[in-house]
Amino acid sequence: PTPSHPHHPTHHLVARPVGQALKMEASAGSPSLGRQSRGMKRSRGFWRRFSKIAAQASPIFLVFAGAATVFRQAFVASKVTDFSRFQSRQGQDGSSNVPRAAMDFLDLGDELTAMAEAKSRRGIPPAPPPQQPKAAKSGLFKERKGLEGIVRAIKESGVVVAIDKSKHTGFVHVSELKDGYVRHPAELVEVGDKVKVWVLKHDPGFLSLTMKKMGNKDLMSDFIVGQAVEGVVKAVVVHGAYVNIGATRDAYLFRGNIKDAADGAHLIRDAREYLQAGDKVKGWVMSKNEATGQMQLTLASPKQATVQIQKGLKLSELEIGQEMGGKITGVRDYGCFVKVGAEADGLIHIRSVSKGLIKDIRDVMKIGDQLVVKVKSINAGKLELEMVNPPERLPAVDGFKDIDKSTWMDGYVSGQAPIGFYVDVDAPDGSVVTGLLGRSDVPVTTVVQVDQEVKVRVKEVDTAEKRLWLSMQEDKSAPGV
Repeated sequence: PTPSHPHHPTHHLVARPVGQALKMEASAGSPSLGRQSRGMKRSRGFWRRFSKIAAQASPIFLVFAGAATVFRQAFVASKVTDFSRFQSRQGQDGSSNVPRAAMDFLDLGDELTAMAEAKSRRGIPPAPPPQQPKAAKSGLFKERKGLEGIVRAIKESGVVVAIDKSKHTGFVHVSELKDGYVRHPAELVEVGDKVKVWVLKHDPGFLSLTMKKMGNKDLMSDFIVGQAVEGVVKAVVVHGAYVNIGATRDAYLFRGNIKDAADGAHLIRDAREYLQAGDKVKGWVMSKNEATGQMQLTLASPKQATVQIQKGLKLSELEIGQEMGGKITGVRDYGCFVKVGAEADGLIHIRSVSKGLIKDIRDVMKIGDQLVVKVKSINAGKLELEMVNPPERLPAVDGFKDIDKSTWMDGYVSGQAPIGFYVDVDAPDGSVVTGLLGRSDVPVTTVVQVDQEVKVRVKEVDTAEKRLWLSMQEDKSAPGV
């Protein structure tokens, strides 16, 4: 018989369809093979359905897959091209045309990693990692550090500055040349000019600089509530303004604190109607938030800025130059006593009040006044203080800045000082201001006495300290003198 005959010895070796073989073996009494047979049937049914779905969806799938591949290749190619351009600019002049604001939010490490991977996929050998400049290790380019340099190149987007005593160059973006709008950097600087710059940010291969003066004081530790400050408005928004007061961070000025409540502060709806970037302002520290590190200012009145007096201070723990809040508890001819929270009150001598250029200390210092003081000395359990800011009751002397120094004014000698005479003169705004007439500013042949009317001229004006110096001598700096 042939091999296909059931009685042939090799009949079981004849190839048969899998399903038929499983049926035969299952009928021979193998339950496991029966279960396998049923599993094979279910598997074949699943793959048949999947094949039909794939056949129907394959055109759409191929279209989306192709579009995604083209988009991805274009994206990677553009990134590699932009990075190559950035490297070429960086090698030519040590700077980049990338705006500083964009560089601030750019994670350069992640960008370099992504570009290296893209180059690797395209078969481009990876560039060697950038070397950290030696100057960075020595702290030369520490943020907010002041440096001097020379302008090497001027671009439309900013200025390239070569740092003195270094082989490094930095970039000053056009927005960092000065406060306010600058159309082109060439309006302010020329190639070869010596400039003073401050470090904004230092990344490997890029040094961002600014020509706007930066402070290094800390808002929380170097200022106290109630302290008078001066600053420049950096930015103005609807609800308020940000002011640079010489600290590492800008202080915030709410629109409701721009004016006194009596002057209609509640009517201010937009701070931009009253302030603009670049304005110089004088105000007081109103509050500090240690948790957020933010400070609020007020321009309205120092009464809004409550001076906080510390408790439990010990004289042995105070340091020379330490600033704190205080409250006047007594006034004498030689000075005033101030409570600062220590076991003993401190003394502000009259010579420390406006450098002694006041006629009567009781006119400017009153019991209950809150002020900011600084430790001057500690000797034998006695604390001597000095004022951080001039007394609020001293009249402003700003109007005398506009008076020509050769212009003579009428004055009245109201008192005698250790180094000269106190002379009352009329300010341009109609108020009476007391100035100091030094003995060296009185002609040798002239005798000056109290209650005498004299002719004087402006010699020097200190608006910050509210001090005015007068003279009875001719202005030798004037032409023809």
